[in-house]
Amino acid sequence: MQMFRCTSSLPLNATQLLADDYGAWSIGAPDLLLWKKTNDFPAMVKFVEVKSSNDHLTEQQQAWFTALHDAGVDVAICKVSS
Repeated sequence: MQMFRCTSSLPLNATQLLADDYGAWSIGAPDLLLWKKTNDFPAMVKFVEVKSSNDHLTEQQQAWFTALHDAGVDVAICKVSS
C-alpha cells in the first residue's frame, strides 16, 4: 500500500503512458522505481535505468526519460562496471 501512495502522487501524464498506448510504452521503462517516505516530507520517487559501462539508452528508453522528466519526475541512469 505504501508504494501505491508514493506513486499515486506522480503526474497523471507520466503514469498514463501505459494506459494510453500499451503497445508502444510496454518496453523501455526504467529498471528501478525507488521511493522514500518520511514523516517530514512528501514521498520522493525516482526512476532509474541501470546500464553497463559500454551500454546506452535505446530510443524507447530515451522517450520514457523525456516523458517522465517533462512530467516532473526524477530520473537517473546508473552506470555499473565489474
